[in-house]
Amino acid sequence: MIPWFWLRHNQAVPRDPDVGINAYQMASSTLTLPYFLDPSDQGLNATINQKLMAFTQATLKDKSGISAETNEIRALTPNYAVIVKQAWGYGFGAAHGGSSKQHLVFSHSSPQQPWHELTYADISAGNLQQCLPQLRGQMIAELKKAGASMTDQLEAKDVPNLDFLPTQDGIHFYFGEYQVGSYAEGTYQVFLRYSQSHGCLKQPVNFPITK
Repeated sequence: MIPWFWLRHNQAVPRDPDVGINAYQMASSTLTLPYFLDPSDQGLNATINQKLMAFTQATLKDKSGISAETNEIRALTPNYAVIVKQAWGYGFGAAHGGSSKQHLVFSHSSPQQPWHELTYADISAGNLQQCLPQLRGQMIAELKKAGASMTDQLEAKDVPNLDFLPTQDGIHFYFGEYQVGSYAEGTYQVFLRYSQSHGCLKQPVNFPITK
């Protein structure tokens, strides 16, 4: 069994002149790390800590509810790291709470190089003007098979902003609550293979090769 340790950051600030349950705006951010994470790798440590602090600071400025976030490292190699960020929030007066999940993918070419957070540009190949509508069409076809009822909300310009996770054979794209379906439907994901993307997707640089 692999030991783990946790880094937690909690803050609360008064919401004067509110009283009772609305008296404080709360933010909680937790990071779960495998104990074998190299403590000398200050680059990744600083990047992760910045993410935690950014969430807490942004949440404390929002006076509409309470929020919590957890960050867990799911994959880690010398050149590649995946952090799964899960957030929960409840707006004062809302009918129900909401949750979200995001994959933060980092890579670097060597220990001497800074860690780079992957964006859509790192998995994009081909002409955007042609590829974005192409990928949108493929995603909508798969989402409809899965029962998503609001696929028309997905526009081509939204594709680069989707949460994604690269794999050996393709890319997982994730859709949150209300993004392509009702709250009751939950969340959806679509897997697009590189070989079926018509040259629009590629494996990111420094992706760990498994045999």
